[in-house]
Amino acid sequence: MDPLYGLSLALAFCLLFAVWYVFHRYRRSSRSRLPGFVFSATTTVRRHCTTNLELVVPTPPDFHHEAQPTIVRSFVPMRLRSPSGAASPMAMTERKAGKMKAFVVSPCPQPVVSPDRASLPGWNAPSSSSGSQAESSSRSERKHIPVSPSPGIPPAHENVSDWDTDLARASTSVQSTAGSEPSLGLILIRTLNSHPDKDNPGRDVITAWFQTNGDRRISYPPHFVEERRFVGDLFYHRRTDDQKKSQLWLWVESDVGHRWMSVKIGYRRADGKYLSYTETKKNPSWIDRVYFVRREKENRL
Repeated sequence: MDPLYGLSLALAFCLLFAVWYVFHRYRRSSRSRLPGFVFSATTTVRRHCTTNLELVVPTPPDFHHEAQPTIVRSFVPMRLRSPSGAASPMAMTERKAGKMKAFVVSPCPQPVVSPDRASLPGWNAPSSSSGSQAESSSRSERKHIPVSPSPGIPPAHENVSDWDTDLARASTSVQSTAGSEPSLGLILIRTLNSHPDKDNPGRDVITAWFQTNGDRRISYPPHFVEERRFVGDLFYHRRTDDQKKSQLWLWVESDVGHRWMSVKIGYRRADGKYLSYTETKKNPSWIDRVYFVRREKENRL
């Protein structure tokens, strides 16, 4: 074999090895190089509202797709704001970075069952129309008027002797009932339905509710996260096995704070509107007395 050919082959092999070695060292150094990029952001957590984090993180300079980012979450003392904007100081328990635990702002007391067709501690909402009423869904939010107790009707009271116990339990779990499961991560959408009010031209009767579906009875609405919740809103547990066994609650304000009060079809609120279901979709709806009585006689409730 020609000596020059062997020498050329050895030189070519050494050159290839040198190129590979330099490239390999460059890749290792780029991986271990710290980018020196830090992005931080803060947000305000509001009560009875869903806090949406819409953060756009910029791309670091000289970013390498194989680099592993480090995300650190830390909780510091903060002020929780109510929907009205008033701030109340409340410090959250310090957590280890990277770990999160559910924090319940306001646990729900025990439910209070109301008699059928009893007057609601007044919700001054628009009134309903009689006769055939067309249903129209509305996605635009309408302002709800706060509830004030009706004359001559004492506010509902409930036993709060176990309030401290319920508060301690609420930080780690929700009230588990037959047919319901803990749902700290449950997110429900506030549904709106409206129809014209013939008694008050130019105004609509609005029904707002949160809904869950199931084939078993529940003792109380589960804890859930919502965008907004107003006094007068309904919680509708639709029974998938038998719609007639569905359950309804009303969000009311009492001496012990806001709570869900159990109501039934035929419940009358302070403005004279009666709770019923729509005939087609079986959604909750507030209607006037004449229309309710007529549907009741025709067995169309």
